Amino acid sequence: MAQGNAFAAELQHCLQERKNELSQSMLAGKLHVSPGYLSKVVNGRRPAPRELARKIDGVLGTGRHFERLAVEQAGDDFPPVQPQQLPAMVADFVGRRAALSQLEARWAARVAPGAAKVVVIEGAPGIGKSALLLRFAAAIAGRYGDGCLYADLRHDPSTEVVLNGFLQALGVPSTLRPTGIDGKAAVLRSVLAQRRILVVLDNVSTADQILPLLPGSAGAALVSMRSHAPELYERTGTSAIVVGPFGTAESRELLAMVAGGSRVAAEPAAARRLVQACDGFPGPARQLGELLVAHPYRSVHELAEQLDSGDCLDHLDGLDTTFTKTYEGLRPAAAGLFRLLGLHTAGSLSESAAAALGGLDQVAAVRALDELRAAYVLNEVDGRVSLPGPLQMFAAKRARAQDGVEHLITARHRIFQWYLEEAATANDALAPDWDGGVFLGRSPLSTMAFRDAMSWCSGEADAVLRLARCAQHKGDHEMAWKLTLVYLPYFYLSKRWDVWLHAASVGVSAAREAADLTGLGRCLHSLGWVLHELGKADEALRHLNEGLRIQEQIGDDRGRAWTLLGIGATGVFRGDHTAAGESLRNSANLFFETSLGFGAVVAMSYEARVLITGKSFDDALALLLRALEVAVETGVRPTEGLVRHGLGELHLARGEFRTALAQFDRALLLRQDTGQRWAEAEAQVGRGKAWTGLDERDHARVALKRALAIFEGLHDPRGLDVRALLAGLGSA
Repeated sequence: MAQGNAFAAELQHCLQERKNELSQSMLAGKLHVSPGYLSKVVNGRRPAPRELARKIDGVLGTGRHFERLAVEQAGDDFPPVQPQQLPAMVADFVGRRAALSQLEARWAARVAPGAAKVVVIEGAPGIGKSALLLRFAAAIAGRYGDGCLYADLRHDPSTEVVLNGFLQALGVPSTLRPTGIDGKAAVLRSVLAQRRILVVLDNVSTADQILPLLPGSAGAALVSMRSHAPELYERTGTSAIVVGPFGTAESRELLAMVAGGSRVAAEPAAARRLVQACDGFPGPARQLGELLVAHPYRSVHELAEQLDSGDCLDHLDGLDTTFTKTYEGLRPAAAGLFRLLGLHTAGSLSESAAAALGGLDQVAAVRALDELRAAYVLNEVDGRVSLPGPLQMFAAKRARAQDGVEHLITARHRIFQWYLEEAATANDALAPDWDGGVFLGRSPLSTMAFRDAMSWCSGEADAVLRLARCAQHKGDHEMAWKLTLVYLPYFYLSKRWDVWLHAASVGVSAAREAADLTGLGRCLHSLGWVLHELGKADEALRHLNEGLRIQEQIGDDRGRAWTLLGIGATGVFRGDHTAAGESLRNSANLFFETSLGFGAVVAMSYEARVLITGKSFDDALALLLRALEVAVETGVRPTEGLVRHGLGELHLARGEFRTALAQFDRALLLRQDTGQRWAEAEAQVGRGKAWTGLDERDHARVALKRALAIFEGLHDPRGLDVRALLAGLGSA
């Protein structure tokens, strides 16, 4: 007998005790093995396999006594089990070079003494975490000579089930597995500590789910998480590598790899639409490719049309399942906000706007958004949030299935009203009480600083325009025209003509649909003014005159004052100074009558231009000094800058270049302070002309070059005029 063979000794003893009822040859028959083979096992010349030991226990009625002995003996007689559980990686893996390099660097990094090497991959559902995990695991598996353990926790198997599977794969018999998770986890760590084994855990939901599955000191684990789990990083000392979306080229490469390169190349425009719809998610790109393969006679264009109609997820069952798993892990407030974000098609939202959409207070909204961030279902840029395209389609589908129509209509109205009130408040900070209470039925109580208001308007202009189009599409025409018109002070100050023209056009259309004469008159003024700014005087006057007729009909004096201002300004542009002067005087009078002093200042400044052109310098000076007095009194700083600029133009026309320069300098400071870039450029042009008049050509060039840089940055055609002025100065 082999020295120290406890199994053989115990079996010999048992057979000796039962020799009268069970011989060795009888036992061999019951075990279905040859007597010679059993003799070698009994005499310790052959090890007893675990299955044979289990059968011996069954025949002898010894529970699992011999099975335990065989397992214990196996450590002396057999090499340990080498599990190789890693599944095949996806065949159509593309890209991810940066992520693979990052993983390799993290894997090569030294860990603290006594700590396990744990590297975690996080990212949005469907973003390709599992594919990346398997690709990297396959690349490093050869470094772990004792095997690889793998578990996919997508369907949330209990931690104990996974532990039992790992222990079984490692050859630990059930009889040696303690009851309870903690005991089994301790055995797993003990076994892993003696072997070089890679542990790979995919689709993990929470830290609690996998902490018992991780190796102890000197072990190695690669993990993909469905959500951010800071408690895991606190326990393991590691941090996550976040997988981001594909670039356009990678998405197209994946689509072509799955669907066939020639098929995708034959319809590049339609393929581009599919790629754009995937928004960098490889999961949708792969499944769209599979759809094309499954329907060889369907064109790429037909599938793109189906996507545009919103039917994407009805045909992407696997993707729907992937998103559902993450969605079902959200708490009610976060899930509700997620659904409403799916129906919000007006672009990204600030946290405050998201709170309004969800009907949440600020604290609850931040909590819900943090949960969505942790689940990686949000895009976030500069503090603004939105859902990626595929997730937005999924969320919208859920909203339509789970939320009642009234609930969705109420949410939509909340976001419309929130934007209207916020925009009214911001634009009132730019031009106090300019609208006369048209939007809210009262003047907003704005406490915003001028620059803050400009910044808010700049950041939200595109969103408000999209919301206006949405309101018009949904039949809320009154809200549509108000949302476009409320931005008029910002548009005037910022000169964002493309957005302004679009907004004004939408506003006129919506006001006509609403049969709202107040709205139509005001929107026609906005459209006429932007057309005037774009140099389209005849078209501008047509809209302005229509607006004026409506305002005279309904008695909208505040609106009439603004429209007369637009008519006068357009007349100045056309050189029709007599009619322009009359319109501007009438405008100023109406502004004074309706208690809007800064509006009168603007009208007087334009009238002064008429007087300067006619060389009525004294009258122009008196008018501008009166305007300056009102501008300072009202405290609307852009109007003071306008008047100072007018005074500079007056002194320039008189040949009083030093005095003109002083006024332009003051206008420049005011315009820089209020962030009016185009007006700042105008002041620099005035300074350039004044320096030229003083024969200070170097100073003139500096001022004109600064003006040119601003105009060209704003795509303002007046940059051509500045180039002509610079050319007139000659070379430096």
